[in-house]
Amino acid sequence: MEFSEKQRAVSRIISGVSIVNFSGKQYIVKEADRLSKYIAEDIYEKTFSEAVSKEILTEKQSLEYLKSLGSWSDEEEKEFESLPKRLSNAKLQLYSSYKSFRNTEPVRKTIAKLKQTFYDLAEKRNILRANSAEGIAEASKFRYLICANVTDYNGNRIWNSDDYGAQNETLVNTLINNYLFFQPNESEIRELCRNEPWRSLWSCGKSESGVFGKPSADLTQVQRGMISWSKIYDSINESPESPADSVIEDDDMLDGYLAFQHEKREKMKDEKNVSEASSGVKGDEVYLMAGTEKDASRIYSMNDSNSKAIIRTRQKQIDKAKKGLPAEKTFDAQMDMRQQSMQNFKDKVK
Repeated sequence: MEFSEKQRAVSRIISGVSIVNFSGKQYIVKEADRLSKYIAEDIYEKTFSEAVSKEILTEKQSLEYLKSLGSWSDEEEKEFESLPKRLSNAKLQLYSSYKSFRNTEPVRKTIAKLKQTFYDLAEKRNILRANSAEGIAEASKFRYLICANVTDYNGNRIWNSDDYGAQNETLVNTLINNYLFFQPNESEIRELCRNEPWRSLWSCGKSESGVFGKPSADLTQVQRGMISWSKIYDSINESPESPADSVIEDDDMLDGYLAFQHEKREKMKDEKNVSEASSGVKGDEVYLMAGTEKDASRIYSMNDSNSKAIIRTRQKQIDKAKKGLPAEKTFDAQMDMRQQSMQNFKDKVK
């Protein structure tokens, strides 16, 4: 994005409005006020109930219907639900490869493939949702939020909030499409937050009333996104473990860094909990009882790679043993005893 594009985008975001030209007239689409947002929720509920009463399928029912036709499957549903986690893991792997000076291109290809799969499945699902009771209700709500807040340059509303439905359909669609067209996606928001002219505005805004000068309840979705990502970048830059600029400027790499830091913090919390739970316990190993499989998985993850290898070896021995396996018969215990015997022998011959 060129600087002039960034400047124009930032000015548009700060204004909180979209300007639309139609048939020689200019219309301004403002962010819905609090009352309009409240009314919009009622419109959603009313439209949804009407759609269901007309036997329009809900999203869940539509999925089941498409499954019966073979147009959607349980496998696609499971894959769609698993993709965010798989993407996060791939980005973590990308950052780990970068840290270890390994080739990152294979991981980038995996990330690109996962993103495309997610996009394809999401697009298929969104078409389905658009024709469901939820989709129709969402469209009515969004139409109200846009049209009920269209004004002229003086801030005068063009329509009463209860008669927008009777307006020129072409004009209404133009207003909605224009509004959506100028909404930056998350990648664009992140780029704006990292660079000028936003960085200077954000820095100055923290020492006064903020860049937007209004309560959070009155912010647009994009304005909230700008604030959230700006705070994240501030936190990263102020951290003693802040990564290189090349990482910060690479969205996938930075996501991997954030995932890495999150796992690191969680591990430190778990280790602290283990330390507290094992206070006063003697010995090289600490055993913790898990109440659920999830707890067992969390306890297992606290082991280092060497400890995990020992656990896997012990499990193989236990699986092969017919009548249980005494602790002193485990492979690692036998190795420890041999090493101790060798050390004792060395001490005697000195």
